[in-house]
Amino acid sequence: MATRTPSTTATLGDTQPAARHLPPYVRALWNVAPHFARLTHPAAQGLSESTVADEARRQRPVLVTHSAVVLTPTLYLPTHWNQPQLLRAAVAHACAHLAYGDAPQARGKLKPIQLALVGTLEDARVEARAITELPGLRALWLPWHQADVHSGNTFEALLQRIQRSLLDPHYTDLHPWVHKACTLFHAAPATSEGMRQVASLLGNDVGQMRMPFNAKLYVVEPAYRDDNTHLWGPDPEAPPATTPLSAQSNPQEGQLQGDSNSPAPQPLEQPTEPVVARPTAVYGEWDRLIRRVRPKWCQVYEEEAPAGTPQARQALSQALARHAALLARIKRVLQQGLPMAHTQVVAGRAAEGERFHLNALVHAATDQRLRRQPDPHIYLHPLRAPQPMCVLVLLDASVSTLRPAAFASSADAKATLLEVLCESALLTATALEYAGHLCAVQAFASNMRQQVRVQRVKGFADRADSADTLARLAGVQGEWSTRMGAALRHASWILRGHSRPHVLLLTDGQPHDVDVHDSRYLPEDLQHAVHEARRGGIAVSCLNVQGGDTASLEEHRVMQRALGVHACRAVRGLGDLPHQLLACLTR
Repeated sequence: MATRTPSTTATLGDTQPAARHLPPYVRALWNVAPHFARLTHPAAQGLSESTVADEARRQRPVLVTHSAVVLTPTLYLPTHWNQPQLLRAAVAHACAHLAYGDAPQARGKLKPIQLALVGTLEDARVEARAITELPGLRALWLPWHQADVHSGNTFEALLQRIQRSLLDPHYTDLHPWVHKACTLFHAAPATSEGMRQVASLLGNDVGQMRMPFNAKLYVVEPAYRDDNTHLWGPDPEAPPATTPLSAQSNPQEGQLQGDSNSPAPQPLEQPTEPVVARPTAVYGEWDRLIRRVRPKWCQVYEEEAPAGTPQARQALSQALARHAALLARIKRVLQQGLPMAHTQVVAGRAAEGERFHLNALVHAATDQRLRRQPDPHIYLHPLRAPQPMCVLVLLDASVSTLRPAAFASSADAKATLLEVLCESALLTATALEYAGHLCAVQAFASNMRQQVRVQRVKGFADRADSADTLARLAGVQGEWSTRMGAALRHASWILRGHSRPHVLLLTDGQPHDVDVHDSRYLPEDLQHAVHEARRGGIAVSCLNVQGGDTASLEEHRVMQRALGVHACRAVRGLGDLPHQLLACLTR
């Protein structure tokens, strides 16, 4: 943040009377208490009258979430704003970032176009999560989104059309790039890293389309959204800031200005202390002894799986070729036994039909009263759109998977269980894609409840046989333990909002971790996590790749008690995969 400059102007409460209700408003929404301050007005910087008017129009709220100087998140609002609805929309959006946003990212090698895309997609992500819990927020934000096909095809206009398409369920944009952006957004993991991957893909498209973009003149639209500087960590190569961020505040204004003991803001690019890695999500865990869920008990860290060695990638490619006949069999079984479901989608109005279009009837009645010719298209025009499954494969990558896969009659008798699990995940994802369904793959392992690691191997938008997917799958290493409940809760959170969601667990045994000595504790937590997912409409099943010993049989019974007899299937060789996979996915 920039240092506060001396000023004798009025305080935020004086210049914006409508802002006095903001602290109780955000506390009622999310029980958060950020500080509110006002941006320095352009007139205070010695600019001409026309420049002042243009700069005032371009001003956007500034949200500071992480600072070594000011520990409390602070939202700086433009001084000239006096519309209550605009202030309320801006504050609700900024607090959605506080509630659902992640730690600041490193810019890396992202280009200005990709930075703008990341900001747009991240805004849409936090608003979507906020609307899931507080549906009324859609009506607060939607009036500010007016972009449509008449707005033009510039990069800035297409960004606004993407924003409206993601927020307005009744608006469909026919531009192919906007449609692609919405498809990738819904298919990608609902995380900051997922939005960054989508932005990289869309940024490449913009480069191929030769769209001009002036980063210096770019302004975030619509106006209620902040400038997204809080998404990025400090850049050590950037010059120091000299523009003051906020005007002097009145200590007696209380929550609107922050208390008088708060230290003065410092320049935005001032070096700060190293940011400690924060968990991606924190979930509760069922304790069978107290018969309660321990809140905020397990910390999940989501990251991208590292790339494996060229030898490991080549081995996976050879396995895919070696199992070509098995893959063709899996594809045939899934195509015949797992048909694509269809759902009715209202595409618009029609002159004939079986059901009336209510809005069209209202418009027709209005036209009649105004003695105008009513539009004859007063019926619904439904279409049957395909509704694919969204399967998230959870791959067990604990240290127990490094034991040999002792299949009685298998050419892979010397392979480890982890190699068999990786090959099974690869064959499953490839067959599901061929059948028209969506599939993502994640590997998980745990180092006690404080560190449950989830590695992204394949996203919904990635191809299973692509070089990047094979490289990440080859980089999965077996280590640590198997805390399945936390990994399943995180997978269920990712699948929220997807059509026909399904979590497929690929494992070699029952849950286990070094900080738990009760053999029934983690299996019962897994059972509770399965019930939570199924109550949310998410199917859960398991393929248990067994090691062939007596202990594996007992562990399989434990998993069947947790997930259900028909939801947990034993796999004693890759030849069992087609029908056992179909049995899991058709439940």
